[in-house]
Amino acid sequence: MASSMSIFLHRTMVCSRRMTLLKARVLRAFHRSSRRISWRVPLTSGRLSSPILTHLTLNPGHDIVHYRNIWDGLAIAQNKKRFGYKTLFEVNGLPSIELKYHYPRIDSNLLTKLKEQEVATLYLSDAIVCPSNVTCDYIASLGLSPKLVTVIPNGVSPSDFSPSPLPAREGRLPVLLYIGSLADWQGLDVLLKALPKILA
Repeated sequence: MASSMSIFLHRTMVCSRRMTLLKARVLRAFHRSSRRISWRVPLTSGRLSSPILTHLTLNPGHDIVHYRNIWDGLAIAQNKKRFGYKTLFEVNGLPSIELKYHYPRIDSNLLTKLKEQEVATLYLSDAIVCPSNVTCDYIASLGLSPKLVTVIPNGVSPSDFSPSPLPAREGRLPVLLYIGSLADWQGLDVLLKALPKILA
């Protein structure tokens, strides 16, 4: 529809209805428009190569392009004037910070180049969203205005769940389910130390 706002979501993952509503609210405020939003199908992941450029060329008229990484984000941001869209960078983590935890022997020159690309992508972005004040403060420490950054914490709606009491263990070993990476900052060591108190 001609009256709807076109948003191209690249590699977007919707985690919950609440998160979707928050993002939509940020997008509406960012665009300063009362027009209805029509969501377009996201492209598959990959470097900004011919498929993405072809999509942007063959499907003009996007008002906002949303990206979650520097690999595609930098080139998408560099082409915003050419295609006439605004850009929204969702920063959940940055490679120059995270890679050194996963690969302790990674080359420091590579990390420097990655940070340069991160800073360039951040500066070229019209708006930024992130899940924590820690990330927001880090982005601000790079010289960007905090006004460009909107913090949307990860979360769930408690009303979506009906908690039930834990069944009696009756001598069986407790089972712990963890979903996430094994990175140091996840605090799994704290969880393991707390288990005796949790199970007491």
